Amino acid sequence: MMKHGVRRWSVVALLIGVAFALGFVGFYKLFAATDEPRNFGDAIYLTSQLFFLESGLIDGPINTELQVARFLAPVAAAYAIVQTVVVVFALQVQRVWLRLIGGHVVVCGLGRKGVRLVEQLREKHNRVVVIEPNEQNHDLRHCRGLGAIVLVGRADDPWTLRKALVHRASTLISVAGDDGVNIETAVRAHDLNCKRTDGSLRCVIHVSDADLQGILKQHAIFARQDDPFELSLFNAFETASRVMLRELSVLARPREPDTQPPHVLVVGFGRMGEALLSRLVRDWRIDYPRATGQLQITIADLEAKRKEEAFHLRHPHLANGASIQFVSTDVRSSSFASGKFLVSRNDSSPIAAAYVCLDDDSIAALAALTMRRWLDDGVPIIVRMSEEAGLATLLETTGNGGVITGVRAVGLLEIACSLESVLGGRREILAQAIHQGYIQDQTVLGVTAAENPSMRPWHDLPSDLKESNGAQADDIPHKLKAIGCEMRVKTSGQVAVMRFTDEQIEHLAELEHERFVREREDAGWTLGKKKDVDRRTSPYLVSWGDKDLPENIKDYDRNTVRRLPGILAKADYEIRETR
Repeated sequence: MMKHGVRRWSVVALLIGVAFALGFVGFYKLFAATDEPRNFGDAIYLTSQLFFLESGLIDGPINTELQVARFLAPVAAAYAIVQTVVVVFALQVQRVWLRLIGGHVVVCGLGRKGVRLVEQLREKHNRVVVIEPNEQNHDLRHCRGLGAIVLVGRADDPWTLRKALVHRASTLISVAGDDGVNIETAVRAHDLNCKRTDGSLRCVIHVSDADLQGILKQHAIFARQDDPFELSLFNAFETASRVMLRELSVLARPREPDTQPPHVLVVGFGRMGEALLSRLVRDWRIDYPRATGQLQITIADLEAKRKEEAFHLRHPHLANGASIQFVSTDVRSSSFASGKFLVSRNDSSPIAAAYVCLDDDSIAALAALTMRRWLDDGVPIIVRMSEEAGLATLLETTGNGGVITGVRAVGLLEIACSLESVLGGRREILAQAIHQGYIQDQTVLGVTAAENPSMRPWHDLPSDLKESNGAQADDIPHKLKAIGCEMRVKTSGQVAVMRFTDEQIEHLAELEHERFVREREDAGWTLGKKKDVDRRTSPYLVSWGDKDLPENIKDYDRNTVRRLPGILAKADYEIRETR
């Protein structure tokens, strides 16, 4: 939008310049042809009057330059006036337009998450209103240049929300740096939309505190279905932790009950590290409920001892799922550089995976490169970075052109602050969990990503495969209802993982196959003797009871529904019977 504005003013300047040059040359030639005693000043003055419809009435023959100039000059002047009016009254015009048609998106908070969302929304041509309390925020100009309406004020102020026409908006996204402000914004927006009759408002707010999320999910404003207001929560650190864990297959490998659980190292224990640890322990319990040993986790942080006490107070239930040791160390110290800080753990086994969750990108990169020197080459290192550019590229190649094996940077902004993550809600979480379950199954079977291109990380997956996983997620409530069950969000504590009976598995597998056939037929696939992706033919587009449906395809559907309780559990949903 800013480029378009610059281009328009460039056109204005060009028209004025051409008109003035032609007018000057035309008058100068006219003076010479009529022998009038005029000078350069007279030519400039008369040329200037052309822009105000003056000095264009000339007796006698008119040369071509002057003829063009006396028509082009007023056109250029009119165009300049129109552009000025557009700039001056653009905000008022936009607000009137939004009041008439609505359907815009309100983004509250212009930190890195907010700016990233505004950019993506404008790329998709959404109408956007931004609310930011700091009038000195340098990103205000950037958002205006993108074509967004910018309001300076507090998002939790009802007056500001009314000015943003939140009662006519389709979506409100609050990503202020304070959880309390985001929650208060949602409450105020709900009050302004409780009597809405023209559609509904979808409100998405960022809440980084897991305990606060659990409390909010039990509030009536979150669960009510009888008003035009839909509230959902997202946590960038929780989303990023899911992605970081999915980058590794170390926890997905088949394990015998008597084998020793892996040892995981987590460097940095801020909000990102805490979210990762919580998710790591929960996922381990879900994947290996009968494991005899405990998952070993070492937390390395400069203030580990102080943070250890706070962690156990906040998450006492996690202590039973893992053997967690906090070690105080500085990633810039000689102890960290040599890996000696790990010797304090008596039951320590070799590190199987390492996660770097430091807030500072430069220190995180340093920690990853340091660990690469003393960890075995086969030990993967996953690093949280602000974005997958800049320093993140350092982790992919060394200065001499060699590849740093086993190091992967996960960009918080690209992954956790994408529109699909923020607005995808339950569907996005479940679709990602389904895809991860598929990757785990393939890993257990010994299949590699090189053999199966579908085993890519979620953010690298083609859109059609993402949509296929999303369609499967949408069908979960339908399947559960068929066996007298439903899914409910678990706000706190350990999620109970239900085990289906053989009869339920068979029925659900048949329903999944029917869904698969409908999906393929809707996409233009037809029945054929063999599978051909280019021609969109498949021999499996037959009913469940058809003799031509191979048993191994049925087993694939059975395995899909067998892992459904675990998939839901990893998305913090429980399956409960309704009858």
